[in-house]
Amino acid sequence: MYSEKELKVDLVKTLSVFNTVLDHGEKLSDGHYLYSGIQAKHDQDGYTLTLLDSQVTLNLFFHNKYQAQFERRSHFDEFLHKIERIYHKHH
Repeated sequence: MYSEKELKVDLVKTLSVFNTVLDHGEKLSDGHYLYSGIQAKHDQDGYTLTLLDSQVTLNLFFHNKYQAQFERRSHFDEFLHKIERIYHKHH
């Protein structure tokens, strides 16, 4: 797992993309939403938001904290590129 000390994530863009996935994505049977290769979900209280694809899970916590899980840095870089593409498509 990697924390905000090790990674640079633009939280404003990432939160915006989370909302875009909810607004424009397809609701899956497990309750997640899927849009442009990114899934979004949140816990019951809404304090933990998760964006994920097949190789990366990014958890966003209260107070601008976050954690990412991935095997290779290149997977995370690809994931961030997907986030950027979605953001720029809708802003």
